[in-house]
Amino acid sequence: MKKTEIIIIGTLHTGWTPHNKLIELIENIDPDNILVELSKEELSTERRKTSIRDEMIAVHDWAIESGVPVSTFDSENDILREGITGTEPFFIEHGQQMKKILKDYSWKDLNDDKPWNQPEIKRLDKKMNEKYIDPKKSAKRDIELVNSIKNLITEGKNVILIGAGHLSFLEEYFSDAKFPLRKKTARNN
Repeated sequence: MKKTEIIIIGTLHTGWTPHNKLIELIENIDPDNILVELSKEELSTERRKTSIRDEMIAVHDWAIESGVPVSTFDSENDILREGITGTEPFFIEHGQQMKKILKDYSWKDLNDDKPWNQPEIKRLDKKMNEKYIDPKKSAKRDIELVNSIKNLITEGKNVILIGAGHLSFLEEYFSDAKFPLRKKTARNN
């Protein structure tokens, strides 16, 4: 019987995570199972064209081609406040401001908390959350993500790919997991 191992890697959507580097990292881990933060709906032909999670789709497709078991674990639950579409000018401007502030960090660097704890990033996040995010919907989605992941973990090495913004939250629920791109702690050694 293989030992169950959980390895969690944060990514950035919208072209920020180089597909080839992410796949190379996963190949070096040699997983028995891959879980990607995608909904089944996002894998449909039409949704692939509009999904912001291009890196997740690339890994999913690579896993299928390589014969590595792969599962999706996201839900289609919207976390935005009632009447918010995500196309509002501030919403779009927020993303551009965040990218500008974080431009000198690689996707690997953004697996750590330090870049996200900058005062300007925290201010933008607070403003965004207050104006656009429904806290109850967001908390419900987070728990759904954790439960879905728990149900999909198998024996052997499980690589979980999720947006880097979820890493601190997942550390609470998967205390034995390895986070190879976060700064070295007793857990990651």
